[in-house]
Amino acid sequence: MKQFDNGNREEFFELWSEYIPSSIIDNDQSLKSLEFLLYTHFAIYYLRSDIPSKISNDRLAQENMQVLKTYLEMIRSQSISQTNEILPLFALPYVAEPDQHESFRDLFSVCFEN
Repeated sequence: MKQFDNGNREEFFELWSEYIPSSIIDNDQSLKSLEFLLYTHFAIYYLRSDIPSKISNDRLAQENMQVLKTYLEMIRSQSISQTNEILPLFALPYVAEPDQHESFRDLFSVCFEN
């Protein structure tokens, strides 16, 4: 959870892969949805206003958004695109300044506490 809370995508997914093999995820719709939401979390992590040094995090924000885009192109994410709650998030990596976009306002308006 420390990696999740601190926006450490690579470290988090190393642990995720170690403890939850892709063969299990591929056979469980709820795990597929959770995995997608985890990628979304990291994609917007450095765009959130509550993250210090936002300017220095631009590179990480772009990198994480590209990782989400790549993930969306993977076959396992296609099966969850039918979920109404998740479908709008598929547009996230294609929107300029998603933190300012009305469609994603709720993602950035949540209060985050440590």
